[in-house]
Amino acid sequence: RFQMQTAVLFIVSRALRFLALYLQWAIIGRRIYLTEIAFGEVLASRVFRTARRCCALFYACALLYLCGRELWYQCVASSEDMLGDPDQIEQLVAASRGVWDIVVITLIWWVFRRLLAATDCSEARLGPYVEAEAAWARWVLRRLRLFMLVPALANILVRVTAGSVLCAIGEAADVANDVATASAQVFCEVVGFVCLLGMVGTFERGMHKPCDSAALRRCSYSTSQRSQGSGSGLMIDELQCELQTEDAMAKVRELAGRSIQVGALLAFHERLGAGGVMPHYDPWASTTNDVVRQAIIPLSRVPGGGVAYSTMGAAAEVAPVTLVTHAWSNLFVDLVAAVVADALGLKEYGDVADMLAAGEHASLERALQERGVANQACWICCFCVNQHANICGCFAHEPPRGSAAHARWSKTCRDTVTGDVFTCCDCDQSKVFNGNPECELDKFDTMMALLQNEVPGFRHLVAVDRGFEVFGRIWCVAEVAEAHRRSIPQHVQLCSCRELRNDTRNLELYERLTSISVANAEATRPEDKDAILSKIEDVQEFDAQLQVAIVGERGLLGQRFVGFGVWEVAANTARRVKALAKAHQQRHADAAVAPDAAGPPAASKAAAGASVAAVANDA
Repeated sequence: RFQMQTAVLFIVSRALRFLALYLQWAIIGRRIYLTEIAFGEVLASRVFRTARRCCALFYACALLYLCGRELWYQCVASSEDMLGDPDQIEQLVAASRGVWDIVVITLIWWVFRRLLAATDCSEARLGPYVEAEAAWARWVLRRLRLFMLVPALANILVRVTAGSVLCAIGEAADVANDVATASAQVFCEVVGFVCLLGMVGTFERGMHKPCDSAALRRCSYSTSQRSQGSGSGLMIDELQCELQTEDAMAKVRELAGRSIQVGALLAFHERLGAGGVMPHYDPWASTTNDVVRQAIIPLSRVPGGGVAYSTMGAAAEVAPVTLVTHAWSNLFVDLVAAVVADALGLKEYGDVADMLAAGEHASLERALQERGVANQACWICCFCVNQHANICGCFAHEPPRGSAAHARWSKTCRDTVTGDVFTCCDCDQSKVFNGNPECELDKFDTMMALLQNEVPGFRHLVAVDRGFEVFGRIWCVAEVAEAHRRSIPQHVQLCSCRELRNDTRNLELYERLTSISVANAEATRPEDKDAILSKIEDVQEFDAQLQVAIVGERGLLGQRFVGFGVWEVAANTARRVKALAKAHQQRHADAAVAPDAAGPPAASKAAAGASVAAVANDA
């Protein structure tokens, strides 16, 4: 009975060691396979899987032989009756384990060499945000490589050390031999178990990505000396000093006192369409610009001029808790849907836009009432700025005919649905523009600072249109960067978040967002762009902050990854950086080839023609 128990313990111990080893191999293989999928290229998962199966088959055969021999020896026969030398089998298994460790080290090193090379964007200047993502991915991939390599390296090191010790003490010291062998096995198993926990993400819980780019930690507004953070904005006297006049500060306070409630915004949208205001309104075609010109401006006209739409019928001023940034080229239904979805706590506004287009305003109103946010006050420029004091009676400066700018300008002068040119308002309201203390178009940044100081819980909402054009408008870019610089809580409403997932295969949008520059942003009035650019000392650092503010919340640097998924995110990042670097190099190559393909310049052609004529005359 005692001999049977000894045999069973021997078999169980060997089987558990084999299962633990095979589990470690399986996890390493799975990690390589998932990394291969995320990276989008074939690495070494098939080679590793084939080698693992061959090694496992050999180990299983050796285990069956050793277990069968031990069982026969303990229960049936004496040692003289046994065939084969078990020590030789043990040595063969140990040798095969060493060979397998070398194979593992070679494959892992080759795989991660390709991954780390993909995150190297030193040759292609992809911008500080992408470079920060690449730096984080390299850091994560190096950790994963360490967890995979250490067990194999430890096994080789321990076996070499144990072999040296055994040779030194001699074969006669059986006790020392057994102790050294057992200690080596225990050490290898402990190291393997710890690294196994690392590979499954046990040590990565709640891990944030580091941002080691100095450009992402600084903002170089000319007003960078201002204090930041909630409750630490500019003091009122500092704001007034910045505006230089009391009249300008009074206008800022007037603007900050205007707002439109979410329920009122929903009711306004319900009035649009057949039988109401702007009968030809089409939710899937009419833009905010269309609604401003043909609904908001006519409705806000009063005898002798006009007022901001939000002040009409308002019993008292209500300070807004949310400032909404949006593009006038956006569908108006999407603007309303973004504000309503944000009030309802939704992350996307696509479904709300569908409900608005279907006329389900009553259902949305009930949802707002149940949540208690129907009276939530928002600041939206098209409602809270008096359009009669600036744009109602004219259009922006006409760009040169035939240019792309002229085509865009012409589009803003016409209704999207009918194609007719807008009818300008002929009210008697005096018009004031940038630089005038009474102007309402150039004080958004100061108004944001005032609201941050005086309104608890003040926040910034970016209503992103389906084409992401909001990030190409100079005023929108300025508001996003200003809120980010002042640490005003920012929220982004997208029609759908699918395009910003880290595993998306469509990199066009990601490339656009991570290469946005304030210098390339557009403005209806050129003087607006000049005024904003004059406040920026270093455009490159400003762009870095802008990219973090735009992509950071749903992009890589703003997310928290837990456990196993962090490795796939790092591999996705490597794939993305590699694709962007390749596209960047291709564009530079095309730009270098383009002048050559266009032929010699006109002056060169003229000189060549003159030379030919001279030769002809000589002949």
